[in-house]
Amino acid sequence: MAAAPEKEERPARKALSALDVLTLSNLRGVGPLTVLSAGQMLSADGCTSPNHVDLLCAVQKTGPECGAALELSDITAARDLARRQLERGRAQGIGLLAFGDPRFPAALLDTVNEFGRSDPPVLLWYSGDLAALKKPGVAVIGSRHPRIRSAKAAYLLGAALAGCGFDVISGLACGCDTLAHHGALRAQGTTCAILAGGIDPQSIFPKENRALADAIAAQGGVLLSEYAPGTAVNSYAFTERDRLQAGLCLACAVIQTGARGGTMHAARACMHQGKPVFALRGAFETFADEKGFSGNRLLLEEGAEPFYSGSDPRSLAARICELAGI
Repeated sequence: MAAAPEKEERPARKALSALDVLTLSNLRGVGPLTVLSAGQMLSADGCTSPNHVDLLCAVQKTGPECGAALELSDITAARDLARRQLERGRAQGIGLLAFGDPRFPAALLDTVNEFGRSDPPVLLWYSGDLAALKKPGVAVIGSRHPRIRSAKAAYLLGAALAGCGFDVISGLACGCDTLAHHGALRAQGTTCAILAGGIDPQSIFPKENRALADAIAAQGGVLLSEYAPGTAVNSYAFTERDRLQAGLCLACAVIQTGARGGTMHAARACMHQGKPVFALRGAFETFADEKGFSGNRLLLEEGAEPFYSGSDPRSLAARICELAGI
């Protein structure tokens, strides 16, 4: 069974509560990096139960441009909204992790986007068993409209990786993501779905995967999102979700993607972090629709390792272990 490699532990520091971090996140114009900096400053100063003035001062010091436009009334409104969001989540069995919580995946604090810029999440809404995140994770991602051989590869690879002790990470989208999740479940393993909207039943997207989401949580896996319950998906959120797949995984396996597919965001974020990226390879010239695999070809040209639909998926799992040092 795969075991996660040992990592250098971060210095322990008292953390702000999820309510405090959510309050900061609800302030207009305040992004994750400002929230992270403000929270770290407050924690370093020993202020782990900040009042409204503390929160406002922290934002003004770490994000002077956005902080200058904020008033105490904005903190009050953001706090009230945060309380309502937490209550709504609890009522549906959904929890919230803030950075600094010992259960928060440390790897996500090193998250970068497709351009290599630091872009860590500061909050994660979750449903299911967080223990799944202690396993080494591999992202298995790809097109919503895979070809037959791609669909088979996604399913078999999800099953093989789960069977080897990996947590299979994907995005619950139709196509390759769905098949990778199902493969992991069929192998009696765990899988993590990172969503681009709320993880409450009413917000799960696509709607046809609500039963799959329930099965993931019921079988020891976990659903994750940066977005509060009740949040609908949008195109920007999908790009944001992609970077988290890269941040959480040790390696990424691309099943099928066009050159402009969302899968490319996650794959390139992995490359910026020096994580192994694999791309399904075949005789591209035999495909009538070259665009369906143009992203695969680009990734291979950029240094991704090839794997093949006809090969034993367990060999890829072994190669991932080798490269990740596990």
